[in-house]
Amino acid sequence: MKKTLFICSVIAIIVAATLLSIASHDTRHETSIASNIFKDTDFGFSYTALPSEDVEATTSGLTDSRLYGEDTHVEKAIRTSDLIIDEVISPKEYILSSAGAGPLNSDTDRYFFDEATDRWMHVNDNEATGKLTTSVAKVASTTLGGLPIFGGYKRFGNMMIIPISPTHILSIISVCNDASDIPCSGTDRLERYWSALRRISPLQ
Repeated sequence: MKKTLFICSVIAIIVAATLLSIASHDTRHETSIASNIFKDTDFGFSYTALPSEDVEATTSGLTDSRLYGEDTHVEKAIRTSDLIIDEVISPKEYILSSAGAGPLNSDTDRYFFDEATDRWMHVNDNEATGKLTTSVAKVASTTLGGLPIFGGYKRFGNMMIIPISPTHILSIISVCNDASDIPCSGTDRLERYWSALRRISPLQ
């Protein structure tokens, strides 16, 4: 009888410790090693990494938020060997589509969410006419999870934009570039960059 009570006590302690561990686990930035999937449940997306790919979430060395708009905030960055994923929070539901210094940089080119039509729109600074034009945002491609991919511009590199929600937007920047401003030319890294873009999915 005493032996039985002892065994039951041990089992109860193990169960309690397990429940405590689960309760204290931070799932906001969960990485699943078995399936090689990085999940950010706080921001609402997942990234499926290649088997040999390292994925790191960081809050240091972040992109200057002003490159995405005065009212935006870069929450953190997800870094891999081929790209940087900036998590941009935009309370006013917009993001600049041209980031970085250079002659093509613009503080007017932007994507914004139009709640009246439930669509993403694009404001373009038309150099030929000198006027701003607004149109439905052109979808360059979609991710395997069905998210739209919008084109952007960044000097010495690729930048694409994937909205998770009107206020939570991903800016995906390629790591490779060259001095002639032709990103990833002559290599397979451009293909790897696009492959990585398509492996971003929304969390259900």
